[in-house]
Amino acid sequence: MGATRRRFFGATFFARATVFEATCFFAVAFLRADGCFADAFLAGAFLDVFVFDFPLLLRGVADELFGVAIVVSSGGCLNVLSEWGMSEAQSQPVWRFAPSPNGFLHLGHAYSALRNFEGAERSGGRFLLRIEDIDQGRSRPEFEAAIYEDLAWLGLTWEQPVRRQSDHLGEYAVAVDQLRTRKILYPCFCTRSEIARAVEGLPDWPRDPDGAPLYPGACKRMTRERREAFLMAGRHAAWRIDMVDALAQLDRGLSWQEFGEGEDRIDVPAEPQLWGDVVVARRDVPTSYHLSVVIDDALQGVTDVARGMDLYNATSVHRLLQTLLDLPQPNYRHHKLVLDAEGDKLSKSRGSRTLRDLRAEGAGPADIRRMVGFG
Repeated sequence: MGATRRRFFGATFFARATVFEATCFFAVAFLRADGCFADAFLAGAFLDVFVFDFPLLLRGVADELFGVAIVVSSGGCLNVLSEWGMSEAQSQPVWRFAPSPNGFLHLGHAYSALRNFEGAERSGGRFLLRIEDIDQGRSRPEFEAAIYEDLAWLGLTWEQPVRRQSDHLGEYAVAVDQLRTRKILYPCFCTRSEIARAVEGLPDWPRDPDGAPLYPGACKRMTRERREAFLMAGRHAAWRIDMVDALAQLDRGLSWQEFGEGEDRIDVPAEPQLWGDVVVARRDVPTSYHLSVVIDDALQGVTDVARGMDLYNATSVHRLLQTLLDLPQPNYRHHKLVLDAEGDKLSKSRGSRTLRDLRAEGAGPADIRRMVGFG
C-alpha cells in the first residue's frame, strides 16, 4: 500500500472563502473518501486544494480540525498530507537522483545514481528521478532526453511521472512568500560583478564554504523607500535571507543526521551562518537550488538523500529552510566524489568524459559499474 500514490479526492475550491466554507470543504473531502481517510493518506495520497489568498487560513483549519499538515502550495495549489500517515508512508524509504539537464552525465553521476538506486533496492524502498532544471539558460531538452537514455542503459528504473522543477515554479514562489511573511527576506538588486567589485582588494573578506565572497550587504542597508522605488520601476531583484534575523527566530539549534556511505549515524551541527545572506529566489526565477531541493524532497516524501560531498556544507542551509518552512528532515548520506586522473572532481564544465563517450568507446553497463566501484 505504501508504494501507491493516488488522489483520493479531486476538487477545485475557488476562494475568497470564510472559515466556515473552508471547514465544510475539508469535511466534504473526508466524507468523499468514504471514511477511509487514514487508508488514503497512508497510501501516500494527497489532496490538491486551489486557493488564492488565504493559505494561512487553510493551514490553521486543516491542522486544528483534521490533524492535516499543508506543506506548500503551487500557484495557489496546496499539497495536503496527513500527519497521521507520514510515519507509515515514511516507513518505506524513498531515495532520489536529481541531475540537472545542462550537460551529459559522467561517471560521477553514474556513481550517485547507482548509490541511490541500490540504496532503495537494499532498503525495500522507492527510487525517484527528478530533473532539476530551474536554470533555464543552461538546461536543454536534448540533455534531459540523454539522462533518461543513459540511466536506462545502466539498468536503472524509476517511478513515473518524473518531477521536473520548471513545472513547479508556483510552489517555490509560495514558499518564498511564506518566508517573506516572517520578515526575514529582503530584495537584492546587486549583480555578481558588483559584489565582486565591492570586495575587491579585501583579501580577508569572509567567503562561504564554496569559496564565494559573502554578500557585503549593500541592499540590506537600503532604505525601504529606495527598495520600493526600485521595485516599482521594474528592477529585477533576487531575494536574500537575512541570516541573523532568520537564526534569531529559531527556538533550537540546527543539526542533521549524517550516515555517510555506511549505516552509522552522526549528528552534525548545522552552520548556515557560514553562508551569509544566501539567495533563496533568483532574479530570473522565483526560487534557488537551496529552496527547490527542500520543497521537492518534502513533497516527494524523500527519506534518504545520497549525494556528493560537494553538497555537504549546503546541508546547513537546507536544514535552516526546512525548519523555517516546517518541512521534514531526511537522512543525509554524502558520498565520495569520483575524481579524474589529476585528482580533480569530474565536471561538465571541465569537459569530463561522459557516459556517452565511454559507451561509444565500447564500454558496457558492467564496465561503468566497475569503474565507479560497484563491480
